[in-house]
Amino acid sequence: MPFETCTSTCQAGLGGGGAGELDEAQGVAIDPSGDLYVTDDYGRNSQIDEFSAAGAFIKAYGWGVADGASQFETCTTTCQAGIDGSGAGQLASGTLGVAGIAIDSSGDVYVADDGNNRIDEFSAAGAFIEAYGWGVADGASSLRLHHHCQEGIEAGRRAAQRPHGRRHR
Repeated sequence: MPFETCTSTCQAGLGGGGAGELDEAQGVAIDPSGDLYVTDDYGRNSQIDEFSAAGAFIKAYGWGVADGASQFETCTTTCQAGIDGSGAGQLASGTLGVAGIAIDSSGDVYVADDGNNRIDEFSAAGAFIEAYGWGVADGASSLRLHHHCQEGIEAGRRAAQRPHGRRHR
């Protein structure tokens, strides 16, 4: 069945793991060009789907979405459900799956992966860049911060200070 859009008298979609098929989508975000990104991880998909501003399926990315291989892949046509887990760029599924998605001004995609206790960053092209969180690199108790995150923390600290240098409580 082809991917469709509907503006009136719509019905429930058919769930699945193929190109453009959703199975309990969890989050949506729109990039600077108007493309829509959907985190689809709760049921069986464990992937991120991208749709054009007009509603056409563009690609899916996640582990095994192209051929079922246990590796990060991007798929544009004959896709299948992604494989959940904790590898680089791999999304957790189930009740503790993806909690949110955001896109920065350059088109990079950030996914809050609640099940893996981390933030995953993907390029606008769908390539996994890196993960952020406590122990994501070596299991040790240390936090990796992207420079944009550090800038946000510093800005938050400055905003929380009163004019006389005292902090709000």
